[in-house]
Amino acid sequence: VCRVRWRDGKTSLLAAVVERRPADHWAKRRKQMRLAGSSSSSSAAGGGTAGGGGGASSSAAAGGGTADGSGSTKRLASAAGLYEAGDLSALSASEIHYYVHYAGHDRRLDEWIPLERCELATLQRVAVPLSDAAAAAAAA
Repeated sequence: VCRVRWRDGKTSLLAAVVERRPADHWAKRRKQMRLAGSSSSSSAAGGGTAGGGGGASSSAAAGGGTADGSGSTKRLASAAGLYEAGDLSALSASEIHYYVHYAGHDRRLDEWIPLERCELATLQRVAVPLSDAAAAAAAA
Protein backbone atom coordinates (compact mmCIF):
# COMPACT_ATOMS: atom_id res chain seq x y z
CA VAL A 1 0.00 0.00 0.00
CA CYS A 2 1.31 3.45 -0.85
CA ARG A 3 0.22 6.82 -2.11
CA VAL A 4 0.25 7.17 -5.89
CA ARG A 5 0.17 10.32 -8.02
CA TRP A 6 -3.09 10.32 -9.95
CA ARG A 7 -3.16 10.84 -13.73
CA ASP A 8 -3.35 14.63 -13.36
CA GLY A 9 0.06 14.61 -11.63
CA LYS A 10 -1.23 16.70 -8.70
CA THR A 11 -3.56 14.50 -6.66
CA SER A 12 -2.20 11.70 -4.50
CA LEU A 13 -4.39 8.67 -3.73
CA LEU A 14 -3.94 5.64 -1.50
CA ALA A 15 -3.44 2.51 -3.62
CA ALA A 16 -2.66 -1.17 -3.20
CA VAL A 17 -0.30 -2.97 -5.58
CA VAL A 18 -2.16 -5.95 -7.03
CA GLU A 19 0.30 -7.32 -9.60
CA ARG A 20 3.64 -6.61 -11.29
CA ARG A 21 4.97 -7.32 -14.77
CA PRO A 22 7.82 -6.21 -17.03
CA ALA A 23 7.35 -2.76 -18.53
CA ASP A 24 7.89 -4.19 -22.00
CA HIS A 25 5.08 -6.75 -21.59
CA TRP A 26 2.98 -5.40 -24.47
CA ALA A 27 5.95 -5.16 -26.85
CA LYS A 28 6.80 -8.80 -26.13
CA ARG A 29 3.16 -9.83 -26.51
CA ARG A 30 2.81 -8.05 -29.86
CA LYS A 31 5.98 -9.79 -31.05
CA GLN A 32 4.62 -13.17 -29.94
CA MET A 33 1.32 -12.52 -31.70
CA ARG A 34 3.12 -11.55 -34.92
CA LEU A 35 5.25 -14.70 -34.73
CA ALA A 36 2.19 -16.84 -34.03
CA GLY A 37 0.33 -15.20 -36.90
CA SER A 38 3.16 -15.74 -39.36
CA SER A 39 3.65 -19.38 -38.34
CA SER A 40 -0.06 -20.14 -38.59
CA SER A 41 -0.37 -18.47 -41.99
CA SER A 42 2.68 -20.30 -43.33
CA SER A 43 1.44 -23.66 -42.04
CA ALA A 44 -2.03 -23.03 -43.47
CA ALA A 45 -0.55 -22.00 -46.82
CA GLY A 46 1.58 -25.12 -47.03
CA GLY A 47 -1.07 -27.76 -46.54
CA GLY A 48 -4.35 -27.09 -48.20
CA THR A 49 -4.22 -26.91 -51.96
CA ALA A 50 -3.26 -30.29 -53.34
CA GLY A 51 -4.10 -33.72 -52.05
CA GLY A 52 -7.18 -33.70 -49.93
CA GLY A 53 -8.10 -30.47 -48.26
CA GLY A 54 -5.33 -29.52 -45.88
CA GLY A 55 -4.85 -32.42 -43.52
CA ALA A 56 -1.64 -31.01 -42.05
CA SER A 57 -3.06 -27.68 -40.98
CA SER A 58 -6.29 -29.14 -39.64
CA SER A 59 -4.43 -31.73 -37.57
CA ALA A 60 -2.18 -29.00 -36.19
CA ALA A 61 -5.22 -26.96 -35.19
CA ALA A 62 -6.82 -29.97 -33.51
CA GLY A 63 -3.60 -31.06 -31.85
CA GLY A 64 -2.84 -27.98 -29.80
CA GLY A 65 -2.60 -24.91 -31.94
CA THR A 66 0.89 -25.04 -33.38
CA ALA A 67 2.15 -26.64 -36.57
CA ASP A 68 4.67 -28.83 -34.75
CA GLY A 69 2.00 -30.21 -32.37
CA SER A 70 3.78 -28.96 -29.26
CA GLY A 71 0.85 -26.82 -28.13
CA SER A 72 0.90 -23.19 -27.11
CA THR A 73 0.12 -23.34 -23.40
CA LYS A 74 3.49 -21.94 -22.28
CA ARG A 75 3.38 -19.10 -24.82
CA LEU A 76 -0.16 -18.13 -23.86
CA ALA A 77 0.56 -18.26 -20.14
CA SER A 78 3.47 -15.84 -20.47
CA ALA A 79 1.49 -13.59 -22.81
CA ALA A 80 -1.38 -13.42 -20.32
CA GLY A 81 0.84 -11.65 -17.79
CA LEU A 82 1.49 -14.61 -15.51
CA TYR A 83 5.03 -14.02 -14.33
CA GLU A 84 6.95 -15.94 -11.72
CA ALA A 85 8.96 -14.04 -9.09
CA GLY A 86 12.19 -15.23 -10.73
CA ASP A 87 11.15 -13.70 -14.04
CA LEU A 88 11.10 -10.25 -12.45
CA SER A 89 14.09 -10.57 -10.11
CA ALA A 90 16.60 -9.82 -12.87
CA LEU A 91 14.85 -6.55 -13.79
CA SER A 92 15.50 -3.15 -12.25
CA ALA A 93 12.61 -1.32 -10.57
CA SER A 94 12.21 1.01 -13.55
CA GLU A 95 11.70 -2.02 -15.84
CA ILE A 96 8.63 -3.19 -13.87
CA HIS A 97 5.08 -1.81 -14.02
CA TYR A 98 2.67 -2.18 -11.12
CA TYR A 99 -1.08 -2.76 -11.31
CA VAL A 100 -2.68 -0.68 -8.57
CA HIS A 101 -6.15 -0.48 -7.08
CA TYR A 102 -7.08 2.90 -5.66
CA ALA A 103 -8.63 2.47 -2.20
CA GLY A 104 -12.22 3.65 -2.01
CA HIS A 105 -12.56 3.91 -5.79
CA ASP A 106 -14.17 1.72 -8.41
CA ARG A 107 -11.97 -1.01 -9.87
CA ARG A 108 -12.49 0.46 -13.34
CA LEU A 109 -9.94 3.10 -12.30
CA ASP A 110 -7.26 0.48 -11.58
CA GLU A 111 -4.25 0.88 -13.86
CA TRP A 112 -0.69 -0.14 -14.68
CA ILE A 113 1.81 2.46 -13.50
CA PRO A 114 5.60 2.88 -13.45
CA LEU A 115 7.39 3.08 -10.11
CA GLU A 116 7.98 6.83 -10.60
CA ARG A 117 4.31 7.52 -9.79
CA CYS A 118 4.55 5.84 -6.37
CA GLU A 119 5.46 7.93 -3.34
CA LEU A 120 8.01 5.54 -1.88
CA ALA A 121 8.10 7.29 1.51
CA THR A 122 4.52 6.11 2.07
CA LEU A 123 5.13 2.49 0.99
CA GLN A 124 3.95 -0.09 3.55
CA ARG A 125 3.89 -3.87 3.31
CA VAL A 126 0.49 -5.21 4.32
CA ALA A 127 0.08 -8.81 5.41
CA VAL A 128 -2.63 -10.46 3.35
CA PRO A 129 -4.49 -13.13 5.34
CA LEU A 130 -4.23 -16.58 3.80
CA SER A 131 -7.38 -18.50 2.97
CA ASP A 132 -7.92 -21.76 4.88
CA ALA A 133 -6.84 -23.87 1.91
CA ALA A 134 -3.69 -21.82 1.35
CA ALA A 135 -2.84 -21.91 5.07
CA ALA A 136 -3.24 -25.69 5.14
CA ALA A 137 -1.02 -26.08 2.06
CA ALA A 138 1.62 -23.78 3.57
CA ALA A 139 1.62 -25.76 6.84
CA ALA A 140 2.11 -29.09 5.05
